[in-house]
Amino acid sequence: MIERFERHAAGSAVGHYRDLYLTGWWTEVSVPSLQHIREHRLEFLRTREGPVIGIQLVLQIEAKRLSKEARALIEQINRDAPQRFRAEAFYVAGGSIALAAVRFVIAGVQLVNKTEWPLEVFGSTSDAARWLATHSATPEHELAAAINQFARQCGER
Repeated sequence: MIERFERHAAGSAVGHYRDLYLTGWWTEVSVPSLQHIREHRLEFLRTREGPVIGIQLVLQIEAKRLSKEARALIEQINRDAPQRFRAEAFYVAGGSIALAAVRFVIAGVQLVNKTEWPLEVFGSTSDAARWLATHSATPEHELAAAINQFARQCGER
């Protein structure tokens, strides 16, 4: 089902299915992983027509302060996104404390980067798929299947 899956040595993975861009994290956010994600995301946007959506799976959190270089790369990734980016979901594994921490960070990113598309944080992949389906032509059950397949592939590390 997933059209592309690519693991990066720095603890992240990227993939896509139809109009869905997928990112997975299981270590701290690093400059090499962000560079890899930016390159793949730009390629995905060049090869897709029409609206796109995204999901980031935060599979493990290492609460470390982002470097200045990493923060600048995150800002650049958000500026790279064209007007056709419709929505981005975040799935957070690890319970309510992790969920609250990611919600706090996302709110800050939205304010600083003036993100023009809606961002939502979820504690289940099915809730994330349901919400993303409201912004996509891809049916909810297909989004859910792609997200769960991607999560399984990320777990095989």
